[in-house]
Amino acid sequence: PDYTYAKYGENAAPWSLYRSEITKVVIGAGVKNIGTYAFYQCTEVTEIEFADEAELVAINEGAFGYTTALKNITLPASLDSIGKCGFYFSGLETVEFEENSKLTTLGDYVFRNCTALSGIFIPDSTSKIGASIFYKCDSQVVMDVAEDSAAHKYAIKYSYAYNTREPQPFAKYSGTCGEGLTWELYTDGVLYINGSGEMPDYTYAKYGENAAPWSL
Repeated sequence: PDYTYAKYGENAAPWSLYRSEITKVVIGAGVKNIGTYAFYQCTEVTEIEFADEAELVAINEGAFGYTTALKNITLPASLDSIGKCGFYFSGLETVEFEENSKLTTLGDYVFRNCTALSGIFIPDSTSKIGASIFYKCDSQVVMDVAEDSAAHKYAIKYSYAYNTREPQPFAKYSGTCGEGLTWELYTDGVLYINGSGEMPDYTYAKYGENAAPWSL
């Protein structure tokens, strides 16, 4: 669930009284989201570990705010969004994403006052970038961006330093296509069907309840 940043109270994170004792956070494979202010002011945390085959989709507002001892993080490929102020006032120096990242959204002020941050790789799939994501970052943050991507345009618009790379195909659309089956349509036109199970029968229509999920 979402929490407040308070140390006490009904909506405080259940471990908030022990913040100063937490040095490492391990996120299990089945965790879908990290609630607001979940690890706020966990100032002794030096490592965030994500399980193999992580299914994490969202890091919500302020979740890792004021994790001042955290220097580096590698975020799982499954992650879709990081909310407003997700890592504000953290000690981050570098931020990396696993290969084939599905990140689409970076919220407003997501790295606000991360004064040690020097570089960040922005996945090709990132299409929504909020206001002032590097607000009051003292160091010159260098963005690693795909040529002509949303991140590239953002860097130019707001005069951030950047390096460009050749764009790579990424999953633009995805969903399920039967029990135990998933589909992903990549930007290079390749449709991937994965999993184990039976695909249902579809109609030839482009729209409707029984149309193939990629028919649009």
